[in-house]
Amino acid sequence: MGKMDRLLILLLAVFITGTIAAPTVEVVNPPSPVVRLVNGSTIYEGRVEMFAYDAWGTVCGLSWDMNEARVICRQLGYGPAISASGAATYVPEPTNASPTEPPYYDCSSYEWQCYYNGECIQDYQRCNGYSDCYYNEDEYNCFGNAVAPTVDVNSPCSVVRLVNGDTIYEGRVEVFVNGSWGTVCDHGWAMREAQVVCRQLGYGPAIRALDDAAYGQGVGPINLVHAYCSGWESSILDCQSYFTDHCFHSEDAGVKCSGPATVRLVNGGASNEGRVEVYHQGEWGTVCDDGWGLDDANVICRMLGFPAAFNAWHGAHFGQGSGGIILDDVNCQGYESSIAECQHNGWFSHDCGHYQDAGVTCESGVRLVNGSSLYEGRVELIVNGVWRTPCSNTWSIGDASVTCKQLGFGSAISALRYAPYGPGIGLIVNLHCYGWENSILDCQSSTSTRCDSGEVGGVVCSANHEIDWLVVVNT
Repeated sequence: MGKMDRLLILLLAVFITGTIAAPTVEVVNPPSPVVRLVNGSTIYEGRVEMFAYDAWGTVCGLSWDMNEARVICRQLGYGPAISASGAATYVPEPTNASPTEPPYYDCSSYEWQCYYNGECIQDYQRCNGYSDCYYNEDEYNCFGNAVAPTVDVNSPCSVVRLVNGDTIYEGRVEVFVNGSWGTVCDHGWAMREAQVVCRQLGYGPAIRALDDAAYGQGVGPINLVHAYCSGWESSILDCQSYFTDHCFHSEDAGVKCSGPATVRLVNGGASNEGRVEVYHQGEWGTVCDDGWGLDDANVICRMLGFPAAFNAWHGAHFGQGSGGIILDDVNCQGYESSIAECQHNGWFSHDCGHYQDAGVTCESGVRLVNGSSLYEGRVELIVNGVWRTPCSNTWSIGDASVTCKQLGFGSAISALRYAPYGPGIGLIVNLHCYGWENSILDCQSSTSTRCDSGEVGGVVCSANHEIDWLVVVNT
């Protein structure tokens, strides 16, 4: 017996604990088709809705990918799926569908469960005979296999949300405890706690952990005081914490997360430049250069931790990519925290080829040039928009250590002198770093008149943070 046949069996009664009377569930023949697309700009796109249990409902976006999208398109008699966009709700969640499966309702699913990391305040929930929400936030208990008509329960499946931010990726942190939403005190609030919140919400890594009610003061209870996370927890409520009254809403904690789109730079000569590639729906792809400019490049560079963009490249300057073209006609204002927040044609919607792949050069403040790997090369600094090379007369392991740290690499292995990676360009500067600085531009420096292009410094960094021995060569 198929799944839909089982769903349409006449069920005489359902018994629900509590004060709600047990209704009779009637058999209703679903209309044809049993799946539809809603709110799209054409008939070939839109929000997926399915008819089940005498009602149209949306489809949860978790685990939603091209396999499920292909089934939907085939069922509607359309061509192959172009893209699959996930959006979380709390009705049937399809999983494990393959491109060759029969219609959607025969794919395996979790029935009516609610697994959503964002805010999910339910106006209703359908009972299915077992619990499915977390942290004691549950639907009414049912007995047997009957499915009841909708009942009002108003319980959230998420336990954390961000409030009052300029984007959905930032805001005052609030947690759901003992039946009510409340704020988090900023005592001990740091990046480890922020990382847990961002991960729990399904966003990218935390950018900042904010205190002193940076996103305004909350109201109601302060549900969490002095949270202490290791950083690996899946929920902020899994962290150690203390519940006390010695905190005020003027100390409400906040967080700024990076957006869900992940980016990387490929095929560049240094770590701060390359072809822009975006990760979306399980695959890496390129960005078309139609309309590509410094505002767009600035967003990419900030996502990668660089202060700004130095150049926006067109025409596959860093070589042609392979695979899909993820974005086209990107139009950023320059202040967005993620490329996903910028205007664009839609994911995987484009009219260009890889010969138009976009690239960027970011102003990292430092870059390595002419090395045989990403982790070594001639050191160049950008000062007032001009790349300069440090004089090797004063180049030390302290300078090399700060350089490697700023680039996100491991410890410095070697501080190289006398232009081992070729002569430098631009003005020569003398540097003096102690090794503890976060940026080489924080070190003492001066313009040198006693250096020539053959006396410039280089560095070899480790690829990780486990190497702690240092060597100076060519002394």
